[in-house]
Amino acid sequence: MSTKVRYELAYNFIFEKQPPWKKKVIVDNDEGNRTDERVINDFIKQVRKLAESDEEIPIVKSNRKPSKKVEAPVSGVK
Repeated sequence: MSTKVRYELAYNFIFEKQPPWKKKVIVDNDEGNRTDERVINDFIKQVRKLAESDEEIPIVKSNRKPSKKVEAPVSGVK
């Protein structure tokens, strides 16, 4: 599975686990707000850690439109 696909799966998986207020912060991304910055940095750290690990990433309801270019069917397994 490509790195891009793993990052997309990790992003969607971690995003779906966030409480509604954090999802709003991540989506709205109000630059200059220190609390928002901490939430976003923590979110990015979690996504990076999962995407770069050898762990299987479950497929969840996506919060983003799928990529136009699909490299291969995505099953969520390594």
